[in-house]
Amino acid sequence: MSVQLPVDFTRELALKRIITLLSLFVLVTSVALAQSRVIRGEMTLTYGYVTGPDGKKHSVAGVRVPWTAVPIKTGYVKGGGSNQEITALQTTYKNDNGEGSYVVTGDITGQESYPCPSACDDVTTTAPGQGGVWKQLTVGYQPRGREEVLLRWISFDDYEGGHGAGISAMYNAVNDFGGYFTFDETRFQDLSVAYKVTFDISDANAAVDDGMFYFASQIREPDPIYFMGIIIGDTGEGALNQNFWTVFSLNNPTVGNSDEGFWFDYDPLDGTYDEYEFDTFGGDHPGANLLVQIDVGGTAQQLHPATISRYHGRYISGDVLSVYDTDAEFYVLDNFDQSGDFIYPIGVEMQTLSPSTAITGLRLTWHGKMQYSGFIQKVSLYNYDFARWDVVYTGPITNNVVQYDKLVNSSKAKEYVRKTGTKLMRARVEIREEVLNHPRLWRFSLDDFSWIVTKP
Repeated sequence: MSVQLPVDFTRELALKRIITLLSLFVLVTSVALAQSRVIRGEMTLTYGYVTGPDGKKHSVAGVRVPWTAVPIKTGYVKGGGSNQEITALQTTYKNDNGEGSYVVTGDITGQESYPCPSACDDVTTTAPGQGGVWKQLTVGYQPRGREEVLLRWISFDDYEGGHGAGISAMYNAVNDFGGYFTFDETRFQDLSVAYKVTFDISDANAAVDDGMFYFASQIREPDPIYFMGIIIGDTGEGALNQNFWTVFSLNNPTVGNSDEGFWFDYDPLDGTYDEYEFDTFGGDHPGANLLVQIDVGGTAQQLHPATISRYHGRYISGDVLSVYDTDAEFYVLDNFDQSGDFIYPIGVEMQTLSPSTAITGLRLTWHGKMQYSGFIQKVSLYNYDFARWDVVYTGPITNNVVQYDKLVNSSKAKEYVRKTGTKLMRARVEIREEVLNHPRLWRFSLDDFSWIVTKP
């Protein structure tokens, strides 16, 4: 039995099908165009060394590095970009806030006379970056020429001011490596835009022990080292090429941290970063930091306490579930003692189970409330390798709200896991008055305590 549909309904159905087909065509075309914008290639590292997760330096000359690049448009748009935090655990630092946030120095000054082939920025990674092997490094470049250049990346471990102009405030480079790169006409057809390039450096086996360093991006002319007419390396000291500019992304990192500002290598342009070269883009351009993303191997896992107990102070309320999330429930102690004295300090201990005895990174986070201001917190971890409590932090509580989020030295992280039987981890928090003027009753409320561990 056939059913005759009304003419209007038939036309409407046909129109809907046409619209659907057109939408699919636009979608497929858009995807194809987006995919065609991805540029691929491979470079060979010709210069330098890196420090592995074992703390030993090794040469990376000859390591092959696949890369991908996408064009990006520079020019700051106030309120532009995206500041959404990325939750991928392998991303340990990310300052890339999208279109509207990308700038080069010429965009800010309005003058082409301020090129930036060399700049340095402070970087603090999340816990997986503490000794985690770098898998990918993403950096932004604005090419103004097509000649071959040496892209050089340096990770300085230390900073010391007071040396004056012309003397680098950064020193102790743990990673210093790079390779030859060409923004050739075949692949990089448009030099009116910048490019975000992601390098797969997993075979270089680079790491930074504590996840805190100063990252320098340099674009230099090649200065090759020859042996019997064959290039076997580069000195890394070729002239800085002012046809190429480093790209920044404004509005602050979304993964990890970096202070406002950077070191603009310009006075003189010499590949060193002295204390007087620190700069910002001004109040109208917040979060002046290099466009950089670092992805590492390993995965991070958040651990909550399995047990909680007091060892100083009087129990008021709460249990182990009270410190699982940020909510209105707290584990509460005060400093009253049954004998009528006031205990000093308050102390609470948490225990959890680690997923591995060979963790490569560790971070502690928690927050709480104080009844009064003027207190000091001390955080300790039990070291199973040396059978002792290690104080990992002591510092003031500046107001009634307590916030704690600290990295632990990655080279020591595995010492805080028991190696036999259950993989136990123990942490203690002590609170005491900064100045004990007179006995008084006070409370400490603990919430949302976590270990964040990185495992291979």
